[in-house]
Amino acid sequence: MNKDSKVGDLVHLPQASRLLNFSRNDHQQVIPWDTIVLEEPKLAVVSGMESTGYVQVYWEGREWSVRKEDVFTIRES
Repeated sequence: MNKDSKVGDLVHLPQASRLLNFSRNDHQQVIPWDTIVLEEPKLAVVSGMESTGYVQVYWEGREWSVRKEDVFTIRES
C-alpha cells in the first residue's frame, strides 16, 4: 500500500487477496466473522486505517480488513 493513502482513496485489491469482516463486540475479543478470498481483482474504497498491518476497505456494502500488502492506491496520471 502507498504510504500516502488515506480514507476515501480508491484502491485495487489483487486476485487471491483475503478480506476479513470482524465482529466488534465490547463483551469479547475481536474475531473474524466472515472471510473471502477474491477470485479476481476488485476495486474498493479505503474506509479506515488500522495499526495492526491491516487497512479497512468498503466493498460490496460492507467493511472489510485487508493486509496492507494487498492494497494498491489508484492514482491519476
